[in-house]
Amino acid sequence: MKTMLVFAVILFTAINMFPQKGIVTHNSKLNKTASPNAQIYLPDSLTLYSTTDSILITASYDQTGSTTQRLVKAWVNGNWGNYMRDIMSYIGSTDISIDLKQMWLNGQWVNYTQDSSTYDAKGNMLVHVFSYWSGGVRKDSIFSVRTYDANGGMLTNFSQLMTNGQWVNDTRSTYTNDGSGYHLTYLFEMWLNNQWTNSMQYAYTYDGNGNVLTSLYQSWENSQWNNVTLDTYTYNANGKVLTLVIQTGGNGSWTNASKHTHTYDANGYETNWLMQNWSGGQWVNFGQYNYTNNSNGKVLTSLYQIWQNSTWTNYRQSTFTYDANGNEISGYNTQWSNSSWKPVDYNFNLNINGSDFNLNGYAINISYISVTTGVLADNNSIVNGYSLSQNYPNPFNPSTRINYNLPFDSRVTLDVYNIKGERISQLVNKEQPAGNYSLDYGSSKLSSGVYFYRLNAVNKTSGKNFSEIKKMILLK
Repeated sequence: MKTMLVFAVILFTAINMFPQKGIVTHNSKLNKTASPNAQIYLPDSLTLYSTTDSILITASYDQTGSTTQRLVKAWVNGNWGNYMRDIMSYIGSTDISIDLKQMWLNGQWVNYTQDSSTYDAKGNMLVHVFSYWSGGVRKDSIFSVRTYDANGGMLTNFSQLMTNGQWVNDTRSTYTNDGSGYHLTYLFEMWLNNQWTNSMQYAYTYDGNGNVLTSLYQSWENSQWNNVTLDTYTYNANGKVLTLVIQTGGNGSWTNASKHTHTYDANGYETNWLMQNWSGGQWVNFGQYNYTNNSNGKVLTSLYQIWQNSTWTNYRQSTFTYDANGNEISGYNTQWSNSSWKPVDYNFNLNINGSDFNLNGYAINISYISVTTGVLADNNSIVNGYSLSQNYPNPFNPSTRINYNLPFDSRVTLDVYNIKGERISQLVNKEQPAGNYSLDYGSSKLSSGVYFYRLNAVNKTSGKNFSEIKKMILLK
């Protein structure tokens, strides 16, 4: 990985300190060709403000521009105090990456978790091990192995959990792909009663350009496959999504549930995202996003409105500013209250070097440093294949962290389902750039039991689809 350029890595780990925020983080890494001696802008510091606390993140880089450390501090009693840090290391040119997280406890850094991954020559992740420290001793927790076809399409993803000192089967994902590497089917199984047991499956169809036309989701109940949802897409001439209709299955028929409609300007920049629900035999408005963009397509304002009393009513708005180099330097969140906009803690998109970061707070400020890379051109993506990691901790209470990787700019949804296959939460539904993402999930409304989270990502360039499901357990 040292031959590849690593952009800013800005980490907001919502463990212990920010469990209520559900902060989504993105470790942005270059997935374009990097010319030798290219000038890039890397975040030097980032300050996030919320109504309850503030945090400061700084990063260190090596001579190639690769991130070696990121430090998170919290504002406590009028001073910035250490909270946590990530130490990044790479062994070999593309073989192994290690991310060690440490917490600041009792005046010293204490090891907390570690992610170790190995890759093949094409940059596909082969093995991933998640470990944690207990009583000063590192303990392996989750082990997963992936296989791929000749086109780089994932074939299997097999995971085990460390239980009573030995690895025990946990989940297995199996894919079938067409000649272009597009997923045709996806089967998710769990290890129950010492055997692999069906849980969920998906089937996909595509148009001639490789865009997903339909996505069928079925759950295994009463020893048979039962229809749950059917997603149907349409596209414009440029391959951008125009509509997404979601239907629910039952009693041998499909029923409309929700519809998403996207509108673009003459430059192909999105200006409106309309969300509707099916009610009384017709589509009824629910909510919409209105966007304004600068000449480079960067979002200046994102206004969310709700359909209330047969009219669109302001609800939340995010605004952004950029420097002369196109780097985003500030973001501000507000909510409509008593006929005026007031600061509010809310998730908003921050764009850095063309990559999206999902944060939670009411304001953010960023400063940058200019770096001349001196790195040889590399056409490989630093993010090595689509993947969805096992949540940690698992079992969890009250919150848990979910990580996933995108090797290409993708249209992404991340949903949570109960044991009946009913969707109970949608954590992500948007376009995201290539990178590593992390979010915390938890809800006081959930009861103890087994839940599933599903990542679905559609490559914006090729239209290839990736989908994966994992199991998590809530114990109260």
